[in-house]
Amino acid sequence: MKIRKCSQDDLPKIRSIMNHYINHSTTIFDLEPKTEEDLNTWYSNYKNTVYPLIVAEVEGEVVGYAYLSPYRPKAAYSKTVELSVYTSPDYQGKGLGSKLMKAILQEGMEQEFHTVLSFITTENQNSIAFHEKFGFEFVGNLKQVGYKMDKWLDVNIYQLILGEN
Repeated sequence: MKIRKCSQDDLPKIRSIMNHYINHSTTIFDLEPKTEEDLNTWYSNYKNTVYPLIVAEVEGEVVGYAYLSPYRPKAAYSKTVELSVYTSPDYQGKGLGSKLMKAILQEGMEQEFHTVLSFITTENQNSIAFHEKFGFEFVGNLKQVGYKMDKWLDVNIYQLILGEN
């Protein structure tokens, strides 16, 4: 397996993974599948910025991705980022997510980000355990902030201060 910076050529596979989670889970709050144009716009927001976007590749195929995005637009938040890590359903439970997590957190430290936040639906116990394994701490709960799959969803906020773990 190889972890590397994302390229434009990776977008179709990332879109496939992303749309799987949009269509079959509450992990991504989008309600409609992403189009090719959506992904091109999304990618352009990362190209030539300090925010890392990486992929995991196995035998030439992208099987996961991770990225750090701005938490809020105001300048005082510039060292706080939001984390996203996704793997192809076929590669869940095989250590791929852990390798992506380690790599994206290292990228965050190299960019001198200070705080990493993850927003996780309360029903996603696997993701909660995954984040806790990397030292993320529960810091809050947002009640009924998303509506997807015919239900209101609570979101837990998990935080990691880089360099402390």
